Amino acid sequence: MVGEIVLQHAAPWVRADATFVAVHVYAPDGGGVKVFLVVKADEEEEYELGIGGAFTVRGEMWSLDRVENQSSRDYLVFLRKVG
Repeated sequence: MVGEIVLQHAAPWVRADATFVAVHVYAPDGGGVKVFLVVKADEEEEYELGIGGAFTVRGEMWSLDRVENQSSRDYLVFLRKVG
């Protein structure tokens, strides 16, 4: 079972029952990093998450763990399964 997902800009990460896409990474007004994420399972859901922000997909809890290279379009978004 997958415990971590690494997303690249606009590149879908697909598993049998869900698709994850990091659409945009930004830091509003110099604040903490935010990720705009789209997840498609039964329905398409949109999330705007800060570090530690969590969401549920098919009964699994996922959290935004970290973002690397956030000032570049080559950013990496790390999601961690937490429950």
